Amino acid sequence: LQGVIDLPELPLNVSRSYIQNEPVVRKIASHIIKKVADRLVQECKNNREEYEKIWNEIAPFVKYGMLSDERFYDQARDSLLLEVLGSESNRLVTIEQYLAQSKDPEGQKIYYVSDLQTQGQALRMLQKQGIEVVHLGTMIDNHFTGLLEAKRGDVKFVRVDAELHEHAVDKDADSSIVDEQNRDLKSRLQDLFKQAVANDKITVRAEALKSDEIPAMILLPEHLRRMAEISAMWGEKENPFAGEHTLLVNTRNPLIQKLGGPGILGSDGSADSKKSKVARQVYHLARLAQGAASPADMEKYAQEIFSLLQEMV
Repeated sequence: LQGVIDLPELPLNVSRSYIQNEPVVRKIASHIIKKVADRLVQECKNNREEYEKIWNEIAPFVKYGMLSDERFYDQARDSLLLEVLGSESNRLVTIEQYLAQSKDPEGQKIYYVSDLQTQGQALRMLQKQGIEVVHLGTMIDNHFTGLLEAKRGDVKFVRVDAELHEHAVDKDADSSIVDEQNRDLKSRLQDLFKQAVANDKITVRAEALKSDEIPAMILLPEHLRRMAEISAMWGEKENPFAGEHTLLVNTRNPLIQKLGGPGILGSDGSADSKKSKVARQVYHLARLAQGAASPADMEKYAQEIFSLLQEMV
């Protein structure tokens, strides 16, 4: 809001800091904040259809105002909306409406995506299980979600590729067939991929997902990803995937099942050379799918893929 203040109490020569600290100006600012907040809440409650039409345009400014002034957050929090992604069209809901329909056992987690392309696989996996996912795609959202978690205390924002939702796992899947080393499918795959990626910072986890679409995906804890994004804003370009993260391998995927067939390990415990190379490329492709590869990584991955293709032709 911009305007002109003309008060007899103000001296002729004033500085910006003087005006900001002037009691009369602070009272005016407080009144304006309350009027704006009240109008937002009123429009959200009484004129919801029209309010939803303009929400995406005003949302960054509302969020910035709440981050800048706690009074504005306290007065306007009932005007906040979340954009829930749908297969055909999106819809806007309040935080309370989202939590009321949540499948989270504790009723606290709000799943979101920030990039529809790199997080598309994980998004579709949750949507197929009826789990609602919201879109938080602006730069300010990383800070705003932290504010909501701190102020409310009853919500936790989790990106779709930060953890595996229990509803996406097929708990009845059978992996009990063992090989001559008495290893079941999960154990064989974990051994294979651990040898293939050869990195102690990477945890390999084999699970049967309800969808066989995804061979593998990278899971990065929410707190580590947020720290990396904040560091990036300050010019530090450290790749968060260079540290600890989890490689989730889907045992229902046909390719993964072939890689995990009995006999993939030799008598000395070493993995079959060709399958080990394929497993390594599965990991590389999982990183590429989530935008977790640097230009140097992509060049290295391309060379390895071409080398593998040459052996197979």
